[in-house]
Amino acid sequence: MLLSTAALVLLPIFFAMQPFDSKLIAANRMSIHLTDAASGNCSAHVEDSPWLIKDVISLQAHPGSRNVSSTFTFSFEDINAGLELKTNCAFALPRGSNASIADDRYHLCTGGDVRFKYDGQLLQVSRWYQDPCLGPPPYDSAIAHGRANLSLTKTQAPYGELATQTELQIPISEYLWISKYCLSLPITFSQALFLEFRSMQKVERWVQNRNGNSLQSGT
Repeated sequence: MLLSTAALVLLPIFFAMQPFDSKLIAANRMSIHLTDAASGNCSAHVEDSPWLIKDVISLQAHPGSRNVSSTFTFSFEDINAGLELKTNCAFALPRGSNASIADDRYHLCTGGDVRFKYDGQLLQVSRWYQDPCLGPPPYDSAIAHGRANLSLTKTQAPYGELATQTELQIPISEYLWISKYCLSLPITFSQALFLEFRSMQKVERWVQNRNGNSLQSGT
């Protein structure tokens, strides 16, 4: 369905101005490795290598433990060129809470650019970053998403169940890139790594041809 010119301008701005939670709604869309149209020599950074997760510690307090807080912690490292980042991630329940440490909510890591959620087995991690080569503000940001199952070693302690894992890798599985065209790009990650366009005009022509000469909304 064709959108008006005004909608094509306002919709991307609306999404770009949303908080981190709203941006992740469309995290199933893939990012494209772009080259800056102005300089012609500015390749956008791409999340290629898996993220490194280390020192995973999960403590589920025994029911009725009034002085023990259930916690889940790990360290995050991004080793991708130009996107290097290390941060710590943690989530804790109030002392005396009988709730499970596993839930379906995202929790922010230190710095706020990385967040995670853990359902008791699957660890999902998302990272927001800015890159001027993706486009002019507010179209200069992207969100990468990855997930992996944990293989925790569990031991019983007087205060609860302690589960740990020394290290694991989380492959990058999904991207959201907010473009000036607010495009929906249903392509695989391997395709995204090999697609490089020399101008935004080429991106527009490629999407128009691919979708039968029509632009799609990214909502």
